[in-house]
Amino acid sequence: MLDSLLIKTVSYAEDIAIVVSGVHPKSIARQLEYALRIVSDWGQHCDLRVNPAKTELIIFVMKCKVPPLAPPKWNGTLLTLVNRARFLGGIFNGRLTWKENIRARAAKAISAVYVQGRDMVFDQMAYSGSTRWL
Repeated sequence: MLDSLLIKTVSYAEDIAIVVSGVHPKSIARQLEYALRIVSDWGQHCDLRVNPAKTELIIFVMKCKVPPLAPPKWNGTLLTLVNRARFLGGIFNGRLTWKENIRARAAKAISAVYVQGRDMVFDQMAYSGSTRWL
C-alpha cells in the first residue's frame, strides 16, 4: 500500500525501514507520519506492536546543510533523530558514505583473524608436546 504512495519500505523479519523523499521538510514529515500510522494500524491488525522508543529517524541529504525538521510523533512519542543508524547489519549515516560501515567490518575481520591466529599458535604448542610459560 505504501509503495503506491511513493513511500518505499524495506523489511526483513521484525525490522522495517521506511523511506520518504521530498524537497520540503514539512511535507516529508507529513508523509512519514502517514506511513507510520499505516504501519501501526497493520501491526495492530496482526497483533504486533511497534516500540516508538526503539525507532530511529535519520535524514539522508546530499547537500552540505541538513534542513531543520521537527521529529514526527508516533503514538504520542517523538522519534529520535540520529546521525547514524544500523539496519540489517549495515551502518548508515546521513551522507550515505560507507566509511563507518567499512571500519566496523574491518575491525570485525581483524578480530576474527587475530583469534584464529592465536588459536593456531596454541594448537601447535599443544601438539608439539612442550608447554612454554611466559
